[in-house]
Amino acid sequence: MSDAQDVFQEGIIALHQKAQDSTFLLTCPLGALLFQICRNKWFSQLRKKNRETEVRNAEAERYESEGIVQNTLEQIEEEEIRQRKLDQAFGQLSELCQQLLQLLASGMASAEVAEQLGMNNANTVYRRKNACAERWRNLFNAQTA
Repeated sequence: MSDAQDVFQEGIIALHQKAQDSTFLLTCPLGALLFQICRNKWFSQLRKKNRETEVRNAEAERYESEGIVQNTLEQIEEEEIRQRKLDQAFGQLSELCQQLLQLLASGMASAEVAEQLGMNNANTVYRRKNACAERWRNLFNAQTA
């Protein structure tokens, strides 16, 4: 049920984006167009899941052939290094970004976060969260490059 809702929402978004195009011309009923968009998105999602299953199966075979213990130790070391780099990048964010991301990660509602950090509303929180997350990603990627 959740997947269907997600696909429908993505279909509505795609339809809206298409309608914003000045060259877009509706030549069929709106419902038929939305149905086709959602159908294509659904098939795309199924293909993606199938590919992910194939990758998981290939990885499982690789673990069996290479030895699970060796891979597990290497993965733990890599994850520790990755976590250290994430923490370092997080430390480079502004105090406001750090507080915002920590409050949202703790499960606090965006309206409460907005009130606690003195922001106008939840929309401001979401915009700011996205900007902070993008900054964090860029800092992390700069360290790993």
